[in-house]
Amino acid sequence: MEYYDYLNTYIGEALNSGKFCQHLVLYPFGEIGVQVKQILNWRYGIQEDFIVDENLAQINPRIKSLEYLSGIDTSKCTFIITSDNLACYDEIRMNLRKYVNEKNIFDLFSCKPLVSENPRIASLELAAREIYDRKIQGAVAEAGVYQGKFAAYINRFFKDRKLYLFDTFEGLAEEDVLIDRTRGYTNVSAGRYNGTSVDLVLGRLPFVNNVEIKKGYFPNTTEGIDEQFCFVSLDMDLYQPIKAGLAYFYPKLAGGGYIFVHDCNIGDARYRGPRAALLEFAEQAKVGYVMLPDNATAVITKN
Repeated sequence: MEYYDYLNTYIGEALNSGKFCQHLVLYPFGEIGVQVKQILNWRYGIQEDFIVDENLAQINPRIKSLEYLSGIDTSKCTFIITSDNLACYDEIRMNLRKYVNEKNIFDLFSCKPLVSENPRIASLELAAREIYDRKIQGAVAEAGVYQGKFAAYINRFFKDRKLYLFDTFEGLAEEDVLIDRTRGYTNVSAGRYNGTSVDLVLGRLPFVNNVEIKKGYFPNTTEGIDEQFCFVSLDMDLYQPIKAGLAYFYPKLAGGGYIFVHDCNIGDARYRGPRAALLEFAEQAKVGYVMLPDNATAVITKN
């Protein structure tokens, strides 16, 4: 879906769940604000009460300034924040909260990129913003889900995209572990990471209606899927499944899409397989990658 469709989905969910008051106000009124107005007016037949924008209020008398809010009862309105501009992200929200109670604010972009926290999660969110901004099409996927902590972020940042989750849900497969142990890539045992279940993972996900669980041995579980992908996380810990994941997903990756390959850390005696598979694939497919400073996640993109 395009960015317009993302906004439409989010607004539709809010309307259906009764999160909006009868009176709606848009703030501010840039490109995203225009799209939100179109969705409300044209798709749902809802007319906003007024628009707040500090700059436009100086040249358009129908648009209000923030100071205007000090003279009205804001408790009867829902104020929809329509900006994801990182340059003034905090300022926009702080200024509105001077006049409006938190419970009357609906933020379309309530999650600021987590650039100061986990770099893998921050990079995922920034990648999602790039994908929506560039209108890149496709589903999303994770192979190697374990208990679903990273999958929950994928589901959150790509809330309107189909999410495929591949895992044995029984831990590392014996045949894959044998290959890595034979090659000196790992010292872990088969069955590691078996402390999970489909129900546990689904319980973590905020938008389960878009999720399809593929339980079993990868890549056998890809049978019957006919999708293009815009984002894929490969976190299967061992050489053979990572190799299979790159071989399967890269040809299906949309231009401008991303593949995150976890556990590519140099010198990690437990998981040398993912890095070996990454280096082989990069050489054969003639693709480059960059590393994230988490547990050495490699990021591959496609022109």
